[in-house]
Amino acid sequence: GLLEGLPEGQPAKLESLMVQPVPVELHIAVVAGFVSGSLTRLLVAPLDVLKVRLQLQIEPIRASHLSKYHGLYHATQKIFTEEGVRAFWKGSLSGQLMYAVFGAVQFTTYEASKKAFRKFFPIPESAELWELGTNFTSGCVAGAVATTVSYPFDVLRTRFIGQIEPKVYSNLYQGVAMMYSEKGLRTFYKGLTPSLLSITPQAGLVFGLYHTFTSIWDAVVPNESASSSLRSLACGTVAGILSKTAMLPLDLVKKRLQIQGFECARRPFGKVIYYRGVTHCLLSILLQEGALAFYKGTFPATIKAGMSVALSFLFYEHTLRILIA
Repeated sequence: GLLEGLPEGQPAKLESLMVQPVPVELHIAVVAGFVSGSLTRLLVAPLDVLKVRLQLQIEPIRASHLSKYHGLYHATQKIFTEEGVRAFWKGSLSGQLMYAVFGAVQFTTYEASKKAFRKFFPIPESAELWELGTNFTSGCVAGAVATTVSYPFDVLRTRFIGQIEPKVYSNLYQGVAMMYSEKGLRTFYKGLTPSLLSITPQAGLVFGLYHTFTSIWDAVVPNESASSSLRSLACGTVAGILSKTAMLPLDLVKKRLQIQGFECARRPFGKVIYYRGVTHCLLSILLQEGALAFYKGTFPATIKAGMSVALSFLFYEHTLRILIA
């Protein structure tokens, strides 16, 4: 298993590390998660804007008179020239709220799920697999709950990022009012199905991989040789990139569905297509744009995912230390 190939004596050390309970009071997890989400969003916002813009483009991401953005560097130049540096923080308020709420709910639900598992399912002899399974399952539950609670802010964020001058939504209040006038509360949950299908297992992978990697790190790397910050950043980056890569196609479908009904703001960017649902969106992208279209914006998406996961765990763990001290 994961313990094979480690130096003599370290498998036992790793196994004990993987099953040590670290109880966190839920009210502390709420605060730490909120702080973590807020700080993470501030730092990854430019990559978020680039990712969303490339995912929403129907035309190929290459040099063509039909395509607004030819690639990551060209998109960066184009956004900066046409909209200024502030454009890289478009949708900042809705984005901040989304990340803050998501972080608070995700970490709190994760801690609550872990406590429930430890209470109702005793640790078996194969503690390594038990811990991996509980981390993955608790992560899935946390991802699903956090996504559902924070999703309206996610749709708002996507729409703010997806518009250009003249703006359709000038501020958050106007955006909420205009979206509600479309189809009521249903507008705020457009694309929820592919979002849950992608984020639920992705969150499970994030928590499962992160805690596995940190356990291996603690067993292999001497405590005095590296800081806890480096540990969080290194393990979080790898966990974020691996988990995101597996779910990119559904993430793109989610973004396309989130802007349905917002076509007036998308016309300056190029072609606009109306999708009737998840299946129609999947088939339309496959038939009209090709299979590779599901991986539009891969580079900024994976880099952003690596940074987001690394920073969220870093800020969460440091905030916990401050609050518990």
